[in-house]
Amino acid sequence: MEVRVGATLNRSETVARLRLEVAQQEVGEGLLSVTFPAVKGILPLTQNAKDDVILNTKRLGWERPSPLRSGNVVDTRYPFGMQFSAIVADGRGLYFAEEDPEANRKNLTWSPQQQEGTLDFIITHPVLGWGGPELVKDYTSPGDIVIGPFAGDWYDAARLYRKWALTAPWCAKGPIYQRKHYPQWFANVPYWTTSYFPCEYYIEEQINICEATCRCLSPRFIAGRTPRTPMTALRRCSRPNWAQRALNKP
Repeated sequence: MEVRVGATLNRSETVARLRLEVAQQEVGEGLLSVTFPAVKGILPLTQNAKDDVILNTKRLGWERPSPLRSGNVVDTRYPFGMQFSAIVADGRGLYFAEEDPEANRKNLTWSPQQQEGTLDFIITHPVLGWGGPELVKDYTSPGDIVIGPFAGDWYDAARLYRKWALTAPWCAKGPIYQRKHYPQWFANVPYWTTSYFPCEYYIEEQINICEATCRCLSPRFIAGRTPRTPMTALRRCSRPNWAQRALNKP
């Protein structure tokens, strides 16, 4: 296997930009996944990591305690989140991102090494086409891996990512209301939402439950699940027999 890594340091940035090329040269062997970068020995920013938080950028985004404190791995699956993460404390942080304009699936993972008192950070990339009739022999980074320090908190880390994200294909065409190819009737609707319901039956069921009981779901839920609503509660609300009992209440 041949592996090449290129690194760039620009005068105008505080981050390093990395790219990877892999060529599998063994006969009868192909690529299944590629882990890059794999950064080990990341020291805590505060004593015993007591104030360190990890930015888990899935869905609405969360600040998680450092795995050195919680003992839990922090994992962000993209595209269910965003392509960046960071460790943050006391107005400073270490930023990791992948600027992948193709939006390929990937996992950003923080794990603790308790004996050493350090963290590991990796990004794992499933290789496209690995299950096809031909072995996949090559992999090239679709965009830059970005690593570097920054001043601030989660907001400043998000601004670093936003600077690139505005150039990505899904944002580069500008705001939705300005896009000529976008249906204006959809851009101008007063309300729309996404959720975890598999079909319109479940959406209608939730609305009926809310109207019948006035206590099952808060009005905020009708506009979208609140960040602190547990998924187990929503699953219970989706059971038809539970809905029927609620509708039969006076």
